[in-house]
Amino acid sequence: MTEINEQYTLTDHEFRDDDAYATGKYRLAARWLRKIGTSGVLYNIGCGAGHFNRLAVEIGYTVHAFEPDAAAYALAVANRPPQCDVQQLGLEAIPGQGVADVIVMHDVLEHIEDDHAAVDRLFELTKPSGALLLSVPALPSLWGYHDEQLGHFRRYTRRTLRDVLAPLFRVERLRWYGMTMLPVTLWYSRWRRRSYPMAGVTERGMAARAFDIVCRIEERTPVPVGTSLLCLARPHPRSSSESSAGS
Repeated sequence: MTEINEQYTLTDHEFRDDDAYATGKYRLAARWLRKIGTSGVLYNIGCGAGHFNRLAVEIGYTVHAFEPDAAAYALAVANRPPQCDVQQLGLEAIPGQGVADVIVMHDVLEHIEDDHAAVDRLFELTKPSGALLLSVPALPSLWGYHDEQLGHFRRYTRRTLRDVLAPLFRVERLRWYGMTMLPVTLWYSRWRRRSYPMAGVTERGMAARAFDIVCRIEERTPVPVGTSLLCLARPHPRSSSESSAGS
């Protein structure tokens, strides 16, 4: 990992609202949420600018969002919908035991050096009947400029993501997303070591419309590989001593 580029990170947070790639991933996660349920307490950990908070509230969840980065936290507060509060806290500082029906973490686990300890804390926060829904950047072979600027520690494979979750969570769904982004990631981030051409996909031209259509297709159709992994997992049953401690 290299030192986080704060301006690059802020631009990335701001960009999500106009990013067909992120929007498609969020819509896919929202469909999975609807199958879990349409009410309860949802913790959105590392919420960034807060774009997914709106989707979760629209589904019917009471959302508690957490974001440690000051600039992203300010954006999340400004974007805050009803039935949602935002706190400037990282995962390790969130209080409680067995408090969340659902925990959502989009592109957060790769920022945490000790991801096993992070999964331990996620397990503690999740209700025994709850669920964990997360996304992570995929394929270590894609490691490049984007990862370094955002302060990532790793990219995941299906196996490494399962391995870090397996001691405490049972994976129910795991799928790739972002196959069409593979050449873009390779060309800009890994080979040319430059930021992605964000202006090209936010301008409302033919290229932007085509990219939006592709992302909508990928959102609905599983692909054999991609730049992201999405996972839905359930906590393993707790021992009687753990259950007593959380009650």
